[in-house]
Amino acid sequence: MELDPRHLPSLVSLLNDQITELDDRIVTLTASAKKLVSPETYEELSKEKPASEAQELDEESLIEELEKNRIQLVASLQQQDFIRGKLQEMIADSQSLVSTVVDQCEARKSETENEEAAFEERCAGYRSSIEDLTINDLKDNVENSSRVLDYLQTEIRGLQEAVE
Repeated sequence: MELDPRHLPSLVSLLNDQITELDDRIVTLTASAKKLVSPETYEELSKEKPASEAQELDEESLIEELEKNRIQLVASLQQQDFIRGKLQEMIADSQSLVSTVVDQCEARKSETENEEAAFEERCAGYRSSIEDLTINDLKDNVENSSRVLDYLQTEIRGLQEAVE
């Protein structure tokens, strides 16, 4: 295969771009691998050497494995997004429920305060009417006692005059 020298710079540039892209993918995959296991386990696995070359994955199967891992991570992220959305809905519902309960408690408290005020007013009216009745009875009794006393004094004076 013969290369045209005029296309050589563009091929070099294309190759350079692909190398940069592969390097970025390797960095991303390394970061993903570190997230999958604990730091200690990652260090152990990094130090292990394969038993034989036959066990090493070729590039195609490595890409397939990495693609499977990527799909699993995407599915996990989608699941987390779904769960987060449901939790946010539950929080919103709970906040609405709490708000309703708080409103009910405040309404009940206000109603209780109004009932207590009305009860106190009725008690004050009852006390006032009982006091008024008692005062009127006492006034009547004092007036009756005063008349009886006046009558008795008049009778005693009449008796004293008769005795004298």
